[in-house]
Amino acid sequence: MLCLWFALKSAFIQTCIWIALVFSVILELLSPSIACAQNPPAKRVEKTTLPTTKRAPSTPTKSQPTSQKTFDLKGLKKQLSKLVKKHKLQGVGLAIVDKDNVIWQGGLGFADVKKKKKVTADTVFRVGSISKSFLALTFLKWAEEGKLTLNDNIKGLVGDVVFKNPWSKEAPIKIVHLLEHTSGFDDMHFNELYNIHHKPDISMKDALAIDPRARTARWKPGTWISYSNPAYGLAGYILEKKAKRPFEDVIRDVILRPLGMKTASFRLTKALKQRLAQGYEPGPQNKKVPYYHIYHRPAGSLHASPKEMAKFVQFLLRRGKLASGKQLLKPTSIIRMETPMTALSAKKGFKNTYGLGNYVGFIGGLKTHGHNGGIDGFISTARYSLDAGMGYVILLNSVNGAGLKEIQKAIAESIAAFKKPRLATIKKQKPASLKKYVGTYQQIHSRNQLFDFARTFGWLRVRLEKGKLYREQFTILNWSGKKELLPLGDGRFRTKTEADASHAFVKDDKGKTLMFIGFGAFRKQAAVWPPLIGIWIVCTILLMASSILFMFVWIPRRLFTKASFPFLWARSVPLFAVLSLFGAVASMSFASLPMLTRFSLYSGLFTLCTSLFALFSVAGLYTAYRSVYVTEMNTIARVHSIMLSLANVSFMLLIWPMIGLRFWAGW
Repeated sequence: MLCLWFALKSAFIQTCIWIALVFSVILELLSPSIACAQNPPAKRVEKTTLPTTKRAPSTPTKSQPTSQKTFDLKGLKKQLSKLVKKHKLQGVGLAIVDKDNVIWQGGLGFADVKKKKKVTADTVFRVGSISKSFLALTFLKWAEEGKLTLNDNIKGLVGDVVFKNPWSKEAPIKIVHLLEHTSGFDDMHFNELYNIHHKPDISMKDALAIDPRARTARWKPGTWISYSNPAYGLAGYILEKKAKRPFEDVIRDVILRPLGMKTASFRLTKALKQRLAQGYEPGPQNKKVPYYHIYHRPAGSLHASPKEMAKFVQFLLRRGKLASGKQLLKPTSIIRMETPMTALSAKKGFKNTYGLGNYVGFIGGLKTHGHNGGIDGFISTARYSLDAGMGYVILLNSVNGAGLKEIQKAIAESIAAFKKPRLATIKKQKPASLKKYVGTYQQIHSRNQLFDFARTFGWLRVRLEKGKLYREQFTILNWSGKKELLPLGDGRFRTKTEADASHAFVKDDKGKTLMFIGFGAFRKQAAVWPPLIGIWIVCTILLMASSILFMFVWIPRRLFTKASFPFLWARSVPLFAVLSLFGAVASMSFASLPMLTRFSLYSGLFTLCTSLFALFSVAGLYTAYRSVYVTEMNTIARVHSIMLSLANVSFMLLIWPMIGLRFWAGW
């Protein structure tokens, strides 16, 4: 959910960034927070030696050393405490495990700052999109039991719930497409984000009826990976319809309780509410975030503690085996969960992407599997390394992406230093064999169709320098973020800090070169486009900025002197367009996501200002045309008005889907 908000602000505000710069508007983009209290397991161990027993005890409290290797828990705790202070985080729940032992579980900081209530291993957090992993596990369990298959066509499973697939005959949408984010559906529309109009336990059928437009396949299912919460909402409804009871109860009985997650729930029960950490906005102000219920509950409404999430990570490390030794899911099912199958990237052999509620990530020298989560006031990750045989859980009660990243990196680096996992072997290649990858690549698709205009700026460049391949990102007029790509063979590459392939080059059916990076897909295009786009952006920046500067010249002269300004409309109307655009940017900048999902001052202003921007842009172009015939008008002013009007209209056409957008009604 939070990713959707950051995507919107990033797409629109970055496109309008020059307006923000001119007026010094401070925009908070992609900020997708811990103090100092500890609650370790029963026996506190600072230098932990890991045993090699095959079965995990139900309540691991001791370690029986069989090796001289030690995990530096004491040093890690000190490092984490420093990171808590550095990022001014309120609280964090933590767990570090291997398949047989809990190395550490507890907390740092406060679950409630005002009440001085410390985070413990039993503090409950909202884990956001990690919820998807549990839904996927339920489907895998049902598949083992023969209740369904992942390749079942959803058309016969969803009844009269609406979805659209123009390729239904040749490529029907299957359950697996929903779980691997390859259905082609949009992510959530704004009117289906927060449940502010219905009871918290609204049926999934009724929730899905709020905005069916999000469930339209934008390309042939099984082509691109595009993260879609509505797809998981629909999958949750399939559980409900087939089981004839709420999906919350199905996941509880099939996965949560067998794992020993005794209180974890997709519902906010009274018991959980008493243990739930208070969510906060990032920063030292300790500003509380209200609890908002969501419509697509299967995608992100799980509540769980670090202790419970530790059991989940251990379950995956044990390849589907419970702490008791009972095999709940077959190892092949866990492997299937980790292995993408339906996206074009997977079909071309690139598997380090999104599987079934589980995806690959690289951090601190580790290749990890798992899932991240983000929901109002909370951000989280639950990940494990198969090479290292260890995993971790990090649950924050504030949305501080930088803090989460550094904490995760510190833990991953400690695990890597202890286990020294292998890195994918570099295969040296001659420069001539690398030339075919050189080129300029554009992002192929967007997470939401509404933001598709942002692909205009989604460019990467791959170039060869002194026999080495490098990747760079387009930033207006130059290229930045230079990273060396180390060849692994078969068009696969990794960076120096990554353990396995993070980039893959393949040919599509038309012979075009594609580059896959995680969930992202890029297609090689003509190199001339990025500089042309950069020139257009800079010209637009200068023209819009100059209209504001000129305003402080000609308006005072017009008001306080007898200076004559023939055909004043040619100056004022394009200026009104720029001011309207600034108003739209400001309304979004200062609005919270909940403010936009219902009619409010900010959402109403955005609709009004973008509509006025379009109106004044078109009117400005007309007045600029008329100014050609006004001989008394200053030539410089006339030329400036014409160019500014053209810039306004071109920008209006770029962001056309945002014009007059009513967030509270979806799009």
